[in-house]
Amino acid sequence: MLADKLLEFSMSAKIKKKPPSKIAFKGASTTGSPELAKAIELHQEGRHDEASAIYKALLKENANHFDALHLLGVIAFQNNDMPVAISLISKALLINSKDPRANYNLGVIFQELKQLDR
Repeated sequence: MLADKLLEFSMSAKIKKKPPSKIAFKGASTTGSPELAKAIELHQEGRHDEASAIYKALLKENANHFDALHLLGVIAFQNNDMPVAISLISKALLINSKDPRANYNLGVIFQELKQLDR
């Protein structure tokens, strides 16, 4: 499975510089989910621990919550944890492979890792 291959590849991936700040997480649908709206607000404010806790709570309720998986992956990326970022964003893309934000963010990760052939 693609996600397994990406995770296997990413386990050895290291990056020495800080990841770029140009990631895409605006535009997530928060309709009907005040928890997700709050998590995104915290995320945008740089309060990653608090946002992560909400994303994880959403995943406990629904393990296939696209935005929670994707945005938790974005936080992993922002914290320079590329293996986790690749795994989470890849899982999100298995749920919605056409989401442009998640595809873009996964591409940014591979660009940072100089793995554009992935």
